[in-house]
Amino acid sequence: MINSTDIYDKLYCLFIDNAREWVLELENGLLRLEKYPADRELINNIFRIAHNIKSTSGTVGLEDIYNFTHKVEDILSLVRQGKLIPDRNLIDSLLESVDLITEMVEFAVSKKQFDFHRCEDWMERMEMYING
Repeated sequence: MINSTDIYDKLYCLFIDNAREWVLELENGLLRLEKYPADRELINNIFRIAHNIKSTSGTVGLEDIYNFTHKVEDILSLVRQGKLIPDRNLIDSLLESVDLITEMVEFAVSKKQFDFHRCEDWMERMEMYING
């Protein structure tokens, strides 16, 4: 008989393993974006990575990561649409988001509660980008 707790634990561990790789890919992609801000393939890849983190964190019930990465995905969607230019300030802010996601993932590893209030300043700054 399949135990749902075992399945959840396996999915959770799989998320952690993937998320650790994805945040590295996300960081490397953003650093490349500084040099190649018009690279559509790179922009699409960065968006997909953020989408993967968002969707899989939601699947395993990590709501803080899901909610925060959803905001990152919103910003990257605007970049994809050409509504935001990935200038130095925006890329620096997105790199800051990678640091926060990394911390949240490491808190999830230890099954400790991350202080989501630490993300609020970043999210407020991103609202300014979204709202013009």
